Amino acid sequence: MPLRAGRFAGAVLTGAAVGASVAGIWDASWKAAGSACPNTGDTLCLPAGPLTLGIAGSALVTCAGVFLGFLALQVRPKRLTIPVGCVLTVLLTWAVETGMPGRTPPPVWAIALAVGAGLGPLTLVSDPGRTRLAGVAAIVIVISAAAVIPRVIESRSQQSTRYRQLAALGFPLMLAVAAGYHASGADAVRPGLSVYLSSDTPGSSTLSRLPAITVTFTPASSPPTQPGPGGKPVECQYVPPHPGCRQVKPGLWLLPEDSGAGNWEVITWRGGLEIDAVSLGYSPVRASALIQAATDLRPVTAATLAALGP
Repeated sequence: MPLRAGRFAGAVLTGAAVGASVAGIWDASWKAAGSACPNTGDTLCLPAGPLTLGIAGSALVTCAGVFLGFLALQVRPKRLTIPVGCVLTVLLTWAVETGMPGRTPPPVWAIALAVGAGLGPLTLVSDPGRTRLAGVAAIVIVISAAAVIPRVIESRSQQSTRYRQLAALGFPLMLAVAAGYHASGADAVRPGLSVYLSSDTPGSSTLSRLPAITVTFTPASSPPTQPGPGGKPVECQYVPPHPGCRQVKPGLWLLPEDSGAGNWEVITWRGGLEIDAVSLGYSPVRASALIQAATDLRPVTAATLAALGP
């Protein structure tokens, strides 16, 4: 029993070391690939060198690390556990990466934790009976968890960051409401707040599932400020054709976008904030929905906005 526990712990440490090394190599190759194509504009750039070195280095570290670690720990049978350990390391790295699509490459801790947790149970497959079954079951659970748990942890971390940013804005937070739409995200974009609304009944296309409306709240201390009586927002001076920019009612302006796609922009003011509602063009938005989004506002907490996501 002590020998089995020692092998298990040693395999966990081996996996963590291999996973951390692979993550470090990927991070370095990714940064090198970005440096290889600075300011290319529209020119196609394929940084094959850094990416090839990253793949080769990761494969070498994976195979060498598992081979030497399992050889030192005397994990048997070697012909089975060493190749399976290499494949399992690659599989777990891929599972973490696909589970955290917003992070390329994934953080070191996530890959190290997943690979360590996967190689530990692999030492049990040489044992007979229930121990072998427990090892196989644990490996399956680790593979499944590798695609879920890091994503949950990363999501909570991002939500906490958004909360701090939103709470630091320094003005009353509000949530835009429009019939047929729901709040799907919020960001603190200094000096203001952006709230995103998505359609309740999106179409079949992928674009229709993206946010349809963005409502931005900007403090009046940041230009442009509210015009005086009878004045127009500064944006009306740049939106052709005239007189497309029109006043719906005092303090509420409707502007046609210059793309000619039937998109609109609404500008109004409330309590020292300029409120700017824009249709993003992914799906048609009625002008009445934009006007409601800019005027039907509900007080909300930073925690509620942060939970919506980016």
